[in-house]
Amino acid sequence: MSAPDRDALGRNGLEIGAPILELPLAASREAPWSDHPETLVRSPESRALLYGAIDADDSAWLVVIRRDPPAAVLEALEPAKPLLATRAEIARNPRRHWYEAAWPRSKADMCAPKVIALYRTDRGRFALDETGEWQPSIKSTLVVGRDADAPVAYLCGLLNSELLDLWYAVRGKTPWHVRRNYEPKRMNEMPYRRPEGDPRADEIAAVVREIAANRLALLPHRTVVRDLGRTVKDPWRTGPVVVDRPALVTTLPAKETVSVRLDPALTIEGTPAGEGASRRARRARVPARRHGDRPRRRRGSAARPPARDRRRGSRRRRGRGPPAA
Repeated sequence: MSAPDRDALGRNGLEIGAPILELPLAASREAPWSDHPETLVRSPESRALLYGAIDADDSAWLVVIRRDPPAAVLEALEPAKPLLATRAEIARNPRRHWYEAAWPRSKADMCAPKVIALYRTDRGRFALDETGEWQPSIKSTLVVGRDADAPVAYLCGLLNSELLDLWYAVRGKTPWHVRRNYEPKRMNEMPYRRPEGDPRADEIAAVVREIAANRLALLPHRTVVRDLGRTVKDPWRTGPVVVDRPALVTTLPAKETVSVRLDPALTIEGTPAGEGASRRARRARVPARRHGDRPRRRRGSAARPPARDRRRGSRRRRGRGPPAA
């Protein structure tokens, strides 16, 4: 971006790094987006893609304008026009409008049942969207069925399998020794059994939905279980499950966190019941000694020397002391 464009953004009150076409979840409750919800689509973040499930709390809104944008929406995007209009895909095509998405995707594919894959990752992780409510950005790859009733849940289970993951690690696109790029061209080469030829297709689809429901049920407990955020991303990991007890206490209602503290001036009257009760009662009446206080001695008793001096004197009396001059 040139210096004049930066100055123009500053004059319009827009800072570098501010969200323009990718808005936080709270933005949908503000104008003009609350008045025109048709211009927003839900997109999951890369870390929100789990095995068969999607973390709805870790997502954002994408501004998608396909035709006839509302005047209020254009007014909200106007301060960012110097930046949006200079994008390479928009500047080189005079028929494109400055407020459009740089790389638009098919609306039919975005709203269809599909499998959402991480584009770049060290291990393939595929999430299931059977309702078509998610429309992710270019940070992910979509797998859409050819038919409206395509068994995408079955396909999600196969793509998450260890065998296909190993195949793609060897023959897929791996620009680095660990990272892989899941792109349509190489994914179309992945061998897998068609659902019409697999008698376990319905069983696999049911297992995928069961695991996805399990992951969604575990998500609210991430704040009180250590490393649960990593566990839910790995379909083969089962633990260890370590509960953070202090964090768990903070989630309890106030009436369930009331503690009882005994007043130090409280005295015991009578003899407690049970074995050894008299001994405990006598100990309860003995005042506690603070660290550093000198021990008390009974009245009329002579002061006794320390134990070390007493031992030394006994050795001398037995002839073990130093020889006389």
